[in-house]
Amino acid sequence: MAQTVPHPLSDLTVAEINRARDIVLGLHPGSVIDFRSIYLLEPPKSEVVPFLDLEHAGKLKASTPRPARLAQVRYDIIGGAKAAEYHESVIDVS
Repeated sequence: MAQTVPHPLSDLTVAEINRARDIVLGLHPGSVIDFRSIYLLEPPKSEVVPFLDLEHAGKLKASTPRPARLAQVRYDIIGGAKAAEYHESVIDVS
């Protein structure tokens, strides 16, 4: 089954959210992580406009370059007697 590439402005897929979560968990082994949110960090307009121009002209191809799919991840690291530490990370899920 061929995997389709999401539109650059589409919400993150479940697989992309899980990938971002797994990367954060891997960065903090043994820590308790409380995820606040994981969502699409929209690409810069300068990267989206060329894609949208091709899309609107009906000229998109599988090989058309697409902006990176980035997840904005907000979470707390919770550790025993220490106060929870808030973190924000940007994860490339592609």
